[in-house]
Amino acid sequence: SVQPADSHKLSAAAAESEVSSYFGQLARDADAKHAQQERAEERAEKSAASSEQHYEEGLASRDRQYEASREKELRRQAAHVRHEEHADTAAKAATIRAAAEAKGGDAKLADAEVATAAGGGAGEA
Repeated sequence: SVQPADSHKLSAAAAESEVSSYFGQLARDADAKHAQQERAEERAEKSAASSEQHYEEGLASRDRQYEASREKELRRQAAHVRHEEHADTAAKAATIRAAAEAKGGDAKLADAEVATAAGGGAGEA
């Protein structure tokens, strides 16, 4: 049978075991919480890096769109200028041709005068 002293020793051992178990569980809980925090921090860092990369890609895309739009506008303006120059040259040619035809009625002579005028006045020197 169990003596009172033995009973006291068992109670102390049981209490010690319970306390040890309790602190062991606290330590495991703290370790788990720490690991969870570390994983959350890693996810936050990855998310921040991803956001930064996404932002930079967005800036680069916007820059490319701007450059493409700018090039398109410059090409449009250049085409407009060429069109105006062509129209101006055609008007001058028509004027020269009409004047030449009025003088002599010779279409070849009129074309020659137009070609000379279009060539920057090569026959003037």
